[in-house]
Parts: sequence; structure tokens; C-alpha cells
Amino acid sequence: MAMGTRRRRIIGRAVCLALTLCAGCTGWWLGRRSASEAPPTAGAPRKSATRALSPESFAGDWLPVSDMVTQENFLVLAASGETVSGRSRATGARFDMHLQGEALVGDCIEHDRRTPVRMEMTPGHDRLVITLMPPDSEPDISVCVRVNALAYAGQKRREPGGVSRDAAIAAVRSLPEVAEWLSHFTGSLAQRACVEVANDDDEVYTIHVYEDVPGPPGEGHNATLGWFEVHKQTGKVTKVEL
Repeated sequence: MAMGTRRRRIIGRAVCLALTLCAGCTGWWLGRRSASEAPPTAGAPRKSATRALSPESFAGDWLPVSDMVTQENFLVLAASGETVSGRSRATGARFDMHLQGEALVGDCIEHDRRTPVRMEMTPGHDRLVITLMPPDSEPDISVCVRVNALAYAGQKRREPGGVSRDAAIAAVRSLPEVAEWLSHFTGSLAQRACVEVANDDDEVYTIHVYEDVPGPPGEGHNATLGWFEVHKQTGKVTKVEL
């Protein structure tokens, strides 16, 4: 009889201990689950969302990495509403694009020929990858960096070889007469204002300042503001009186 009572006491204590352990484990598991599902506190760091691109994100001056030495081919992009227009300073090619997802898509227009083009930002938004897709050849891919065209050209004004082409263009663009005229070309009109090297001889650059007035095929024309000469060694700008 005594052995039976002792055995029941031992079994009872074991059951109580087992129940206590189960209750503790259950409470620990529920506590971890609640902590993992709880919303972050106000002071907790959050991952920043990726900044969405807009047409204005692409606006500015861009220079191909392959052209960092000669600095001859600035690409200027301007945003207007949902569209982006652009012009290559060296070739005169125009760009007519719109935002599609995270990229610009549209056409590169040169000598009345349209070539599909796509422009995409790198993750840091400091480089622009341009892909031209001619229908009769392989895609042409170039990478550009964002720069300030006028300041960048000005830094190179006194190179050993003299004034660079872009420095000459910058000097003409900074003239009060030309700057005031350029101020009228904003947004989508920016691509119509042209300040380009028309002639490059041993002593001077001849700069043509004009408006590219669009029209039906074969009927577009140039409205000239003026012609200017920039001396290659001194940087002196002279207006040519015709």
C-alpha cells in the first residue's frame, strides 16, 4: 500500500513538471511570434524607397565617356510635361522621347532619318546609357556622364592647343545678346535654339547662332540671329557684320 502511494506521488510530480515545461515553451514561442509580427517602432530605421524617375530626372547636359578628352559632343536634354527633347551639339542630331517605365524611348532624328533610341539611368542616376537601334545594323551603345556644359567647357578654355570648340560655343552663348535670345527657348523649344561651329580654320572658329524652324519635309528653315568669330588663342569674340 505504501509503495502504491509513493509511486502515485512520483508520477504526479512528473506530470506537474511536464505541464510546467510545456507552458513555458508555449509562452516563449508566442512571445517570439508576437515580436516578429509587431510593426516597427517610430524610431526604427526603414529602408528608403527607390526614387522614381520623371522626365525632369533626365534633363541637363550629358557628355559621352568616350569624349571626355575632346569634349566635342555634349548632349543637352530638356523636359516638357511628359516628353523629353534633346540635341547633340556636335552632330546636330535631335531626340524626341517620352518616359516609358524607367527609361526614355523615342527617336533620334538626323538628316531627316529617324532611328529608334532608348536612354536609361544607372542605379546612381549619375550616368546615362544610350542605345541607338538602327534597323540595318547592330545597336550602338554609349555611356554619358552628367556635367555642366558651360562650366566644363570654360575649365578647358586655356588648354595648350588653344580654345576648344565647346569653349568657343560657351563664350558665344554667354554674350548678353545671345543669352537674352536663348532665354526665349525653354522646354520643348530648347532644341530649336542652335549655337554651332560652322567653320573651323587655323585662327578662328566661326559660330552660327540660329533657330531651327520646323516645317513639312523639305520646308523647314533656319532663322539666323548672327555669326560670331572666336579667336583660338585669345578667346576674343567678334560679331561678323554681313
